[in-house]
Amino acid sequence: MNYLLVCTGNTCRSPMAEGLLKRLVGKEDRVLSAGLAVDGFHASANAVDAMAEIGVDLTAHRAHQVTPELVRDADRIGVMSPAHAAALVAYFAADPHKITVLGGGIPDPYGGDLEAYRRTRDALSAALRDWISPVRIVPMEARHLPALAAIEAACFAHPWSEQALADELTNNTARFLVAETPDGDVLGYLGLFSVAGEGMIGNLAVAPDHRRQGVASRLLDAADDVAAREGLSRLTLEVRPSNTAAVALYEHHGFLRDGCRPRFYRDPVEDAALYSKSYLKD
Repeated sequence: MNYLLVCTGNTCRSPMAEGLLKRLVGKEDRVLSAGLAVDGFHASANAVDAMAEIGVDLTAHRAHQVTPELVRDADRIGVMSPAHAAALVAYFAADPHKITVLGGGIPDPYGGDLEAYRRTRDALSAALRDWISPVRIVPMEARHLPALAAIEAACFAHPWSEQALADELTNNTARFLVAETPDGDVLGYLGLFSVAGEGMIGNLAVAPDHRRQGVASRLLDAADDVAAREGLSRLTLEVRPSNTAAVALYEHHGFLRDGCRPRFYRDPVEDAALYSKSYLKD
């Protein structure tokens, strides 16, 4: 998939969006950004600083002008305003069906302070997640159980049963979150247990047809929200070291490996790598 992000000068919004989107899509996907009226060179200083706070480096960014070739080669084009969309159609013969106004419109932080750029960054993050995978995160309900049991059966050698999932509906320590489409189709879920000021992620599963679409990332972001809301000091989890995709996902979300549980898994037998993420403030 070829993605193109477009703003006016390619020094603020679109390079920020490019950095964010690269973290959400696969390595085989191409993500580029460009501007309709490029008159700068580097990303703006506040854009660089705001993105550095979340581990995205824009120091090497150089502004690029939109070209007919970039528009032609893009499978999906994300723009910051309806005016950008209209310009692409009028001047570059862009297919309007390929264009999305991200978030309904992202205000330009140009000339603003660092806090304005942080707001833009966070708005872009939410808009991009919805763009590549329209998902909402809701508490698990009884209506979700059949679909979640099916996902468990498709993902694990020893899946949770529908009854086992149902039992968590009345467990005071359980915080089970479901990712679903606006129409209610279940995409995946995360099971978190909150005890004595700490949380443990015991379940994370995404339906096979919906993997690599940012669903697991959305669920982990929701786990962060639970930790913040309940004042948890840390989250822990365990994962097969051979599950390199899951390991990369957890490490990307700030989890650090800090232990091993020998021969924890069965079918096949494998150690469990233990990971944790601290929320303690200095």
